[in-house]
Amino acid sequence: MKFLYKTNLCLTTLLLCLGLMTATEANAQVKAGGGLAYGSEVTKLGIQANGYYTIPANEQIRAGLEFTYFFPESYEGGSSRISEFNVNGNYFFYEEDEISAYGLAGISHITSSVSWDETSFSGAGGASGSWTGINLGGGAEYEAGFGSLYGELKFVLSTYDQLVLSVGTRIPFDL
Repeated sequence: MKFLYKTNLCLTTLLLCLGLMTATEANAQVKAGGGLAYGSEVTKLGIQANGYYTIPANEQIRAGLEFTYFFPESYEGGSSRISEFNVNGNYFFYEEDEISAYGLAGISHITSSVSWDETSFSGAGGASGSWTGINLGGGAEYEAGFGSLYGELKFVLSTYDQLVLSVGTRIPFDL
């Protein structure tokens, strides 16, 4: 049942983004990129991939998808893994020269799994869980010659509350 829910959520998000892209002008801009992220509760570094679509009718607004995989934590007899899938909206409130700043709001879906071997507890096994929450934060971009460098700070409000700092690069693509 959880798999069906996650699949429906991903497909709905993908169809919504594709619908926005095809229903607008041909000069729309997409930025795709990646970087590093650090979560205050995960206390691990992660890698991030993201893509954002600027709304041509109002260039102060963009929508995007983001996936973060935090590096696994290993301990004696087991390991844990955490990943985060986000659907975010950005509103640009400052743009001057090469620097822009934006507010961020969105929906976050976090999954976590823990596994252990025979030497732990009473035999091999594992457990997993997922949480859905709200993202609130902000970020800034610096337009460099090849694309843009970004930094974001957001708070994820869910059962798994945490502050996430991410930095990276985004490359523009004109549609």
